[in-house]
Amino acid sequence: MSETTENYRGGYNLIPLKDKQWKSFFIGDIFDYFTPGKSKGLNHLEEDKTFGKSYIGATNRNNGVLSFVRADKKLLQKGNSVGFIKNGNGSAGYAIYKYESFISTSDVIFAYSDWLNRYIGLFITTCSDMSQEKYSHGYKWTKERLLRSGIMLPVNECETPDYEYMEQYSKNLLYRKLQSYINFSTAQKE
Repeated sequence: MSETTENYRGGYNLIPLKDKQWKSFFIGDIFDYFTPGKSKGLNHLEEDKTFGKSYIGATNRNNGVLSFVRADKKLLQKGNSVGFIKNGNGSAGYAIYKYESFISTSDVIFAYSDWLNRYIGLFITTCSDMSQEKYSHGYKWTKERLLRSGIMLPVNECETPDYEYMEQYSKNLLYRKLQSYINFSTAQKE
């Protein structure tokens, strides 16, 4: 990484977000493919809060999880995807990241790509949520509208999305948060 330097225990110093070059991209241009959720509603599924799969609905709370249901192979979708919420009470236009496999309502469209991982997915959802206010029940994401929606992302020297930067930025945030928990726990024991 040309813009990072290994510095502190397990982390990297990065160019601050405000100093990083950013560029707008169409969401349809950065992901490889899109697929909607397959379920027509939670009432058709059997709840299983012990061993069930996440049931994703049109909400940005709890990372989209409405419940846990018995796995149905016809409805199961693979994880490592960004979900774009089409409908929902105040949730239209938000995005979520799902690492694990899940079952979802058709009110969410999921995007997949080879470059996607947990850290980049969380960064992308945060960037996507910056333009959420323009969406509502009256103006929601359709697949066509989603593909043409813009998203601002940090770029590398080739002016393409800087996925390495996004991943390291997210890892640094996680590292700092874990370090603060460790410091707090250590102070409590003393």
